[in-house]
Amino acid sequence: MRTTLTVSEEIYSEFKILAAQSHEPVSSVIETAMREYLLLRKSHQLSEVPDLPTFDGGELLPGVNLDDMSSVYELLDQGQPVDAIR
Repeated sequence: MRTTLTVSEEIYSEFKILAAQSHEPVSSVIETAMREYLLLRKSHQLSEVPDLPTFDGGELLPGVNLDDMSSVYELLDQGQPVDAIR
């Protein structure tokens, strides 16, 4: 696709130098730079996942064994809100 971009002379000069060094057209060097920029943005968006919140829940209640779910179910079956059990 053909398009027109407006860039500063300084940036264009740097692209011309890179193009001369790599024996490529200036348009190819600019396209490569644009692709790299887009990939970089995508990788930063993926890596900027917020940390999950953590909570200090204290200690387990006496008699509660998380390896034995029946003790947890018994506690839940008492019908009390979790905050009241603490």
